[in-house]
Amino acid sequence: MLPIVLQLYNSMSQKYCLTIWAFITSFTIVIIAITVFYLTLLMYKKLSSVVRSKTIPPTIQVIPGLSQSNLSQIISSADTTVQSTISPHNGNLYLYINNTAVSFKTIKYLIKCYKTIVDNQEHNPLLTTHVSYLEESIAHCNSYFCEIDRAILGVSLDNTFGLYTGGQEPNIHIIHHMINYMYTTSYINALSNIINNILNDPSRYRLINTAARPDIIISYNTLKPDQFSLNVIFERSLKTIEKKPRIYPIIAGIRFIISLPQDISEPAQYSRGKIFLNFSNIPYRVMSRAVYRPAICNISKEDIEIIYDLPDFTTQHTSSIEQISEDMLITHNTTNTPSLENSTRQR
Repeated sequence: MLPIVLQLYNSMSQKYCLTIWAFITSFTIVIIAITVFYLTLLMYKKLSSVVRSKTIPPTIQVIPGLSQSNLSQIISSADTTVQSTISPHNGNLYLYINNTAVSFKTIKYLIKCYKTIVDNQEHNPLLTTHVSYLEESIAHCNSYFCEIDRAILGVSLDNTFGLYTGGQEPNIHIIHHMINYMYTTSYINALSNIINNILNDPSRYRLINTAARPDIIISYNTLKPDQFSLNVIFERSLKTIEKKPRIYPIIAGIRFIISLPQDISEPAQYSRGKIFLNFSNIPYRVMSRAVYRPAICNISKEDIEIIYDLPDFTTQHTSSIEQISEDMLITHNTTNTPSLENSTRQR
């Protein structure tokens, strides 16, 4: 009887031992799996964080095309000629006054009204003020019709600022510098040329436009009445120059704070300038070879953003377009410019 009891006891002990061993093994496997899962999740979050800053030694201290003198020359040589009172940037132009978006219907309505005043040879004191300013500042006009169109644009913006600020309009110098970016293409092209200077190897890479017109954002605040901010965003692509070229999309932005004093003899001052490049789906090695390396490069899983700080500079106080000949300057100074009262335009 005793052997049978001992045999039964041993059999039950083995079953319990196997059960306990199986439980301990399963529990250990679960603990290991949970540990591996959390370690993997931690590593994934670390490697694919939304943005991580990476400091990259700059290739050189100053990028040749982005020096103070070169930036001044690029902006100063832009053609300020107004071809029409219709902006070539319609639909992509945004004006903010005291953080409020301006309706361009208002500006267009005022332009139409002042065109009628000019065509009817009616006297308007504010319009006369803008004409007088332009006559003193040859830098803005190279023809009589350009002068009248600029005066119409200037007085229309002047009135618009009055409506949105309760009579705290910016000085006339600021208004006409805004017009350079709102109603000409040359100044926007100048900004595009500035961005082109970030290419490290133009023989192997090229920046091309992928959108017809950039977005232009101009902001003015009465708290800082002698300046405005400019932000222009281009849709561009980096193209490799080879048998089978590759194209990488880029969002390229450039911004400045532009200050102009009341004295029209003082040049415009550009400060706090930055270039922002946002690359999508581009190998880091391609980007690092194509463009000069800035001090800061923000890398995320989806894209690479690089930022260039631009030096402060002032515009060169010269005539608006370098192509104006000395003869034209002499003619302008010695002939009588038609006054507003007899300014009937015949086109």
